[in-house]
Amino acid sequence: MNRSPMSFAVAIAQRGKGEKAAEIFSECGITIQYIGLGHGTANSEIMDYLGLDEPEKDVVMGVCLTDCVAEAFSRLGDEMGFMGRGTGIAFSIPISSASSDTAERAGLKENYERSSAKVDEKFEMIAVVVGGDMADIAMDSAKAAGARGGTIVRCRDMSPDSERRVFGVTVRQDMEILMLITPQKDKDRIMKAICDTVFTETEQPAVAFSLAIDDVVGLR
Repeated sequence: MNRSPMSFAVAIAQRGKGEKAAEIFSECGITIQYIGLGHGTANSEIMDYLGLDEPEKDVVMGVCLTDCVAEAFSRLGDEMGFMGRGTGIAFSIPISSASSDTAERAGLKENYERSSAKVDEKFEMIAVVVGGDMADIAMDSAKAAGARGGTIVRCRDMSPDSERRVFGVTVRQDMEILMLITPQKDKDRIMKAICDTVFTETEQPAVAFSLAIDDVVGLR
């Protein structure tokens, strides 16, 4: 299987364990990193399936050479128990294009604009960006369509048209990103259910997209 030379790696760990996951990422060559706070959405049975047992999560994200991912995920399994119950999940997504500075920081020597590499699409990540009070509703619709569970990452909309002013102070809308890992065959059904529900509740289209995953650990 041909693979993109660069990947976006994500580890979702128990709250307080993100620093350890970030340390493993760094030691394995994943040096462009971001860490945030997430909230799990699955019920107890599904949390067992996903290898998660607490709702509050640390989300560690990194841009790296694809060759770094296998070692990082192996260490997440060995040192943090990602293959066991109540620990976490990690996955990587092939990067199809990146700026030259990003590629250089990640350790890629040659110029890198776009990859035509084909990847295994057995699993995909669905990402849905919604207003702060819609993520749970979106997740409920995803579960009704067959999704096992997901993680919600709180964020702030930094788009140019998202600003408003209150008493002269610029305020940006709080948003949430719902991330779900799903078999590729279920993706379209789940995305349609989410988008239909969000539109019904808000009369606004959902910002939703899916990405093929080229590696995953922690699914049971």
